[in-house]
Amino acid sequence: MSMADLFKKVGAPLKNTRWSWGAVSETGDVFLRVWADERKQLDDKLTVRVTHHKVFADQPENLGYQERLQHIALIGAGARTFCILCRAKDTNAVPRELASFDRRMLFVAGDVIDFDGDSWLELIKRIKVDELQ
Repeated sequence: MSMADLFKKVGAPLKNTRWSWGAVSETGDVFLRVWADERKQLDDKLTVRVTHHKVFADQPENLGYQERLQHIALIGAGARTFCILCRAKDTNAVPRELASFDRRMLFVAGDVIDFDGDSWLELIKRIKVDELQ
């Protein structure tokens, strides 16, 4: 199963399979690709970075990042959110290249937490993709 196929399976097809980092379902749920190496414990909560302003500050034309900012706004407004955990071939590369992703499990995300100038999402629990309702 490809990444695009997984997004279709959860009811949130990607706008563009080349540059989209997430998608919104017809019911308003937000699904985001997140990087495994960007998880961090903050105040006893497992979180994952969902913005990286320092890297993208000079790239206002980056469509994936602009779409990500729209997704963060939806999450801040209360959208139910799920994260697909991805692993990069090289964590220092910009842009990153996908090595693998979890096709079976999603993280249920909670609050947006501002930390060190970026937005992070609380990762509450994991669920099977097939259990998504």
